[in-house]
Amino acid sequence: MTVSGAEPTGGLYKPIVGQPEDVKFHFEVATTKKEVADLYESYMRDIDEVFSKIEPSPIGDPNYTFTPEDYDQLEKAYNGLLDLATNGMEIDGKVYYLNTGMADGLNMVFASFESAGLFIPPADHELSDAEKTKSVIDWASKGQALGEIIDFAVGVAITWKSITAMIYTDYIAHGNEMLAGTLEELQKALELTQQAIQILTTMQTLYGKKASSTPDKFPLPVGETDPEAYLKKLIDNGDAYVENGVVIYTTINQGDIDEFAQMQKELESLIKSLNESSGFTKTPLTDNEGYEGSLSQKLQEVLDDTYEAKSLNNWILDGMNDPNNTNKGDYGRALDTAVVAAQTLNTEHTEDVREALYVYEEFVKSANSILQTLQQILERIAKGIAGGG
Repeated sequence: MTVSGAEPTGGLYKPIVGQPEDVKFHFEVATTKKEVADLYESYMRDIDEVFSKIEPSPIGDPNYTFTPEDYDQLEKAYNGLLDLATNGMEIDGKVYYLNTGMADGLNMVFASFESAGLFIPPADHELSDAEKTKSVIDWASKGQALGEIIDFAVGVAITWKSITAMIYTDYIAHGNEMLAGTLEELQKALELTQQAIQILTTMQTLYGKKASSTPDKFPLPVGETDPEAYLKKLIDNGDAYVENGVVIYTTINQGDIDEFAQMQKELESLIKSLNESSGFTKTPLTDNEGYEGSLSQKLQEVLDDTYEAKSLNNWILDGMNDPNNTNKGDYGRALDTAVVAAQTLNTEHTEDVREALYVYEEFVKSANSILQTLQQILERIAKGIAGGG
């Protein structure tokens, strides 16, 4: 239970029978929590237990076997219901209240107390055992009408729990589990494609770290004084090449080499995740490892190229530094193909997630609509029993 006077978090207010106008209870229109319904039902059953002690008589009035303890039990149930009605119950950081059907049942029972002078208003002195027993008899003498009120008050909680439990189990819980699972898979797939784009974007940046210069203006490192000899050494070692009289060379540093090695590790991890993800079996592009057009295979080709090149420098120069290489430019083409595949797939998965979110939102709306319709039915039943409809 919450501390009296706690700020309500939502719902509506309703006056409580027999209480001052400023004492109102808070209630939920459509639904509540099972814990609230359980406590409400428990108090109502305590009241029903006392009422059920009436022994019918074939002649004349029924036999009343009440005791002062029955008064105490009714008073405890009354105070518990009053606290639950005004303060609600805190569950997982949120306060929940009676729904409208339970609120109507509570007020009907409270009205029966008021008519018999029980608790409303509170006694101005400590009642004797005889006064307690008489008060319970006065209340129970309402007979069958009171029994029907109590039966309704107990039954509204049972009905709500049984019907809503069926709805939650067969519709809401099952649907929520199914849709949430689908959404989680799609979200995971989207995260993986976005991760692929990030890795490939970094690799494109590394791949682009080339520069060109005419031999006479080639920037010599510190300690080198002979441009011709230095360029010949670079070209012989495969660290540069000449194309149309222009020297093409890389501009990498140790930080780039370290990042290249990190991208290789991340690619390996990503490919493994892609092949294990159930979200990558929807379309041919995203089929499992063996499919020719799968994203994982496109990424695997890029990864294989990085190992085949043996160094970042060779990967960037892409075979152009080897006169005998017949596959010049293959590394760059594989990288571009993987980028297109990842971007295409990212667009598809983004749309899939958007559609799944829409379906999930519509499902939640329909579930709430079912619960609201159920509550309206219970309200009409309550009004009918109370003589209001």
